[in-house]
Amino acid sequence: MRKLSEIVVRAGSQIYHELIRIVLFSLASSAVLVPLVMFVPVPIAAVLLPLLYFPALYGVLAAFHRKAEGQPWGLQTVWREALRGFAPAAAFGALCVALLAILYISWWYYGGQDNLMYTMFAVFQTYFIAMALTSQLYTLPLVIGRNMGIGRAIAGSVTLFFRHPLYTAGACFQLLVVTAALGATVVGFAVLWAGMAGCFIHMAARNVLESEEKRAAEGPSSESMADFG
Repeated sequence: MRKLSEIVVRAGSQIYHELIRIVLFSLASSAVLVPLVMFVPVPIAAVLLPLLYFPALYGVLAAFHRKAEGQPWGLQTVWREALRGFAPAAAFGALCVALLAILYISWWYYGGQDNLMYTMFAVFQTYFIAMALTSQLYTLPLVIGRNMGIGRAIAGSVTLFFRHPLYTAGACFQLLVVTAALGATVVGFAVLWAGMAGCFIHMAARNVLESEEKRAAEGPSSESMADFG
C-alpha cells in the first residue's frame, strides 16, 4: 500500500494534467450548488443538497473511476453516472447532512448554555460526528468500484476506516485543508473543488482497495475486503 504522501503527489500531478476536465467537472457541480447556497432558504437547501449536489459528486467520482479503468470519461460521463447513481448518492448525502445538522443543533443548544458539562457534551458530539464523517471516506468509491448497495458500502467504509485509521484521518485532513483553501474564495471553490476532491478521494480510496485485494490474494487467513466484494 502506498503512503498517503505519495497519493497526494500523484493526485496533484493528475489534477495538473487534467486541469481542463477538473474545471469542467467542478463548474458542472457548482451549477447545482451555487443556486442552493445563494437563493434557497437553509432548511430547503438542506433537503435539496442530497438530491442535487451529491449525485453530481457521485458522477465526478465515477468519471475518475472510468478513467482508471481505461474507459472513456468526460463531462457526459459525470451526468450519466449521476443519474445512474442517484439513489445511493442521495442516501449518502442525506446521511452527511443529518450528521452536520446534529452537530449544528448540538452547538446551538449546548454551546449556548452557561455550563461546563454542556460544553463538554458538545465537544464530544463534535468528535463523534467528525469520526463518523471520516469513516465514510470509502462509501461512494465502494458503491462505484465494487457495485455495493449503499448500506453495505457504509459498513464496508467503517471497516476500512478501522483497518487504516491514520491513513483515512490523514486523507480527510488533506481534503479539509484543500476545502478551506478553496473556500476562501467563492470562485476558487466553484471552479476547482469538486474535480480536485473527486480526483483525490478516488485515488486515496483506490489505494486502500487495491491493497485489500492483494491481502486477500495472499490467503484466506489474511483480513481483506473479500467479505464485501
